[in-house]
Amino acid sequence: MFRIVKETTIDFIGHRRKAFMVSGVLILLGLFAFAMVLLDKANMGIDFAGGTMLQGSFEKPLDVSDLRNAITAGGFPEAYIQELQRHDTENAFIIRVKETDFSEDERAITRVLSII
Repeated sequence: MFRIVKETTIDFIGHRRKAFMVSGVLILLGLFAFAMVLLDKANMGIDFAGGTMLQGSFEKPLDVSDLRNAITAGGFPEAYIQELQRHDTENAFIIRVKETDFSEDERAITRVLSII
């Protein structure tokens, strides 16, 4: 018979307490993560929490803080705004809005665009 590793003598029973402790820590970590999701304390992305993401550019130069202030004043206090540094497009931004009150994304998009 072909063997890759010859003469293995691993004491699995002797290391069972260490394995139980590692398993217990992983279970507690999973329960903690589950509790954070239930309490809505987890930083979930749009994929899991729902919301709208807009990507576009402006004709005139715009500061990120001005855009953030306008979106926050428009009723989206938890909006995430990221400026894109691309060579082909200037003044490009990504705006992510976590809004669960809207039944359709189109209503959220028109509301964000009306603020801008």
